[in-house]
Amino acid sequence: MKKYLTAIALCVSISYAGDLTLKEPPKTLSKYYPPNSNKMEFLNSMYAMSTAFTGMFTNIQENDWKNAEKWANILRENY
Repeated sequence: MKKYLTAIALCVSISYAGDLTLKEPPKTLSKYYPPNSNKMEFLNSMYAMSTAFTGMFTNIQENDWKNAEKWANILRENY
């Protein structure tokens, strides 16, 4: 049953993917992208938060609360 529902959800999402239109990012974020910034600061921040988020939840699943708290603080700093 689970495979059947997954297949239906996949087909529906693929069929609507053609209707998706990409828009330019808001002007307020332009300072993070070239030509205004060659560092790609926004993407670097997103990668840092993703790493911290993954580390936090991995440690929670392993009941390693000390390291989970460490990664939560890193996530807070990057946010």
